[in-house]
Amino acid sequence: VFSGLYSFVEKTAFAIAQAIVGFILAAYSFDKMAAVQPPEALRGILIVQAVLPVLYFSLSAVALYFYNLTEAKLKSTTTDVRP
Repeated sequence: VFSGLYSFVEKTAFAIAQAIVGFILAAYSFDKMAAVQPPEALRGILIVQAVLPVLYFSLSAVALYFYNLTEAKLKSTTTDVRP
């Protein structure tokens, strides 16, 4: 169940990430056929390659900050199955 859920979340994230990148590059006039990109497109590439990863990492750091799994909580969720 956990493997299936992980796979679903991962594939969904990859699909959404590609859409976000496409929308941002389109908004900044990126032309995939152009040999030289206009300055606006270079700004869009900078946002996609630098700003978005920092934003995503910051969001994950906030989520990890509030994740409070202590040793006592971990021990209470596991059972000892020794024979």
